[in-house]
Amino acid sequence: MKVLSKLFFAAALVAAPAVVMADDAPPADGSGGGGDASGGGDASGGAAGGGAAAPAPAGGDMAAGGMYTKETWPKDFNARPLTLAKGMVEINGDVFINLSKDAVGKPVAIAPDIYYGVSDKLSVGLTHGLGLCLTGTDSGCEKVYNDVGVDVKASVKRDAKMDLNLRGGVDIVHISDPLLARLNVGAQLKYVAGKIGVYVEPTIGIGLTKRDAGNKEGIGLPVRLAYQATPELNVWVRSGIGGIAGASPFIGQALFSHFGDNYLIPLGIGALYAASNKLDVGAEFFFPGIAGSDLASSDGRGLTLKVNFRL
Repeated sequence: MKVLSKLFFAAALVAAPAVVMADDAPPADGSGGGGDASGGGDASGGAAGGGAAAPAPAGGDMAAGGMYTKETWPKDFNARPLTLAKGMVEINGDVFINLSKDAVGKPVAIAPDIYYGVSDKLSVGLTHGLGLCLTGTDSGCEKVYNDVGVDVKASVKRDAKMDLNLRGGVDIVHISDPLLARLNVGAQLKYVAGKIGVYVEPTIGIGLTKRDAGNKEGIGLPVRLAYQATPELNVWVRSGIGGIAGASPFIGQALFSHFGDNYLIPLGIGALYAASNKLDVGAEFFFPGIAGSDLASSDGRGLTLKVNFRL
């Protein structure tokens, strides 16, 4: 539906923010990015006796009796904690390409997220929904650069199977007039059983500016089911509950007011390959609203190309 395509990518520039995924390929998740940041790994674990590196046992970082470090960060996506190792920097460079009906390539945008591990249990990040919109005002971009956010993730429980974070931050989802800012509060949960990881990221957004214009409370609930096909290759299916009121092309927040008229159920299929424990490459094809309210349509679709680099 051509209308959905226009609504979706216009809202991605001017309305409320999505849950950050990061990672997507998130540093410990998702974007998340985003993400949309979220199992055993074949990467090396802590130092063995005499200083030799020993393989990390299956089951996550706590199975080794301690935390992963920058040097021992696992290739296995499901084994990665939801927060970075102390002193680690991760850069997520997602490239969004609109593939919607009658709007292919309108827009194309690069959305970098940069996270830093303050400690093994606390990460802070500078995030973007669309980031640098490259295709101009005639092809889906209101501005070249029009959104930015700050994200904080704090680990509250972590063991071999489960990882739980509290998460919060502020997104300026529209920098130019009118300035739209939102406070986001939520959590990240990862549960791993064998080669399967389940990721859930409930977030509530609270409008800080222009509330009279509709920038009010909303909810996003991305869910990811990830399978570690090989020690380097992770494939996933993503869905959940969201809305078109979001800065991220994948999933936004459905506003509480008139929820039944604006909620969407997205669908994404993706893969991430760890070339090393410092570099990932991948892609995700997604429908931002394949089901849900009357705004849902399979005509709205997109592709995200992913590159994650860690220092």
